[in-house]
Amino acid sequence: MSGFVRRATPTAHYQWRCDDCGARIVKGETYFRTSTGGGGTVWDWLDCLACGAMARDVWAWWGNDFGFEVFAEWVDAHLEDPRAIAWLQRIEASR
Repeated sequence: MSGFVRRATPTAHYQWRCDDCGARIVKGETYFRTSTGGGGTVWDWLDCLACGAMARDVWAWWGNDFGFEVFAEWVDAHLEDPRAIAWLQRIEASR
């Protein structure tokens, strides 16, 4: 079982990739860093702001697992949500 450790919104000092959509998080950009742990292990999950803004809703909607496919399905089901539009724009800009 994993437990929530902390969630922060740092500024990137290096280029990263969003763990949900794969978009680049460039140096100087703000992003979400969630640190979680369980079973004696702690790990970080990095989200661009677009994914981080809808992560809790995607988790509640899906209920188990994260990743590009889950976010894409949530976006398809919620096209009226401004966060879904922002996510699509982020994906398009990353290509």
